[in-house]
Amino acid sequence: MGRILLGTLVGAVAIYVWGMVFWMVTPLPTMAIKHLPQEASTMTMLQGQLGESGVYSFPGITEEEAAATDDACALCMEKFKKGPVGVLFYHKQGFNPMSASVMGMGFGIDVLCALAGAWLLSAARLPGFGQRLLFLIGLGVVAAISTHAKEANWMFHHPQYAAIMSIDTIGSWVFAGIAMAGIIKPPVADPEMLV
Repeated sequence: MGRILLGTLVGAVAIYVWGMVFWMVTPLPTMAIKHLPQEASTMTMLQGQLGESGVYSFPGITEEEAAATDDACALCMEKFKKGPVGVLFYHKQGFNPMSASVMGMGFGIDVLCALAGAWLLSAARLPGFGQRLLFLIGLGVVAAISTHAKEANWMFHHPQYAAIMSIDTIGSWVFAGIAMAGIIKPPVADPEMLV
């Protein structure tokens, strides 16, 4: 149990440090996320049009449009084909993205991820360092596919964004894996490991 907790802590620190390097040092995030060219006027329009924080998808069908047609699904498909299409994550009130609460929550999430990885790794009982490292990198690959690839397909995320966010996810598990694979090992006296 002690190795799992130590591996969790070391893995969480590795994930956190990787995230800082990825987002603050590499140019990849600026390739994935573009800034609005007319930011001030767009933000004024959003504040005037959107009543509350939330996730907004467009195009959509208004109640009036649905009532005026016999085939709302066909109308929706027509609007999607015409474009533009997108998803907007909107926070009406501003906040400090570098505050202690945001950073603390980020590290807490990293701890939960590392704990899940540590628990799965200990259950796998893999004898070699390389096997344990590949196992943890594999978790990162699964996480990237099950989130970023799916979101690119179903939620219209740009493929470049999905690819770069996948690099972030997998990269965090490469570094966490290097740290954790040397700590979380199967018991030496485990008779199943001798078979």
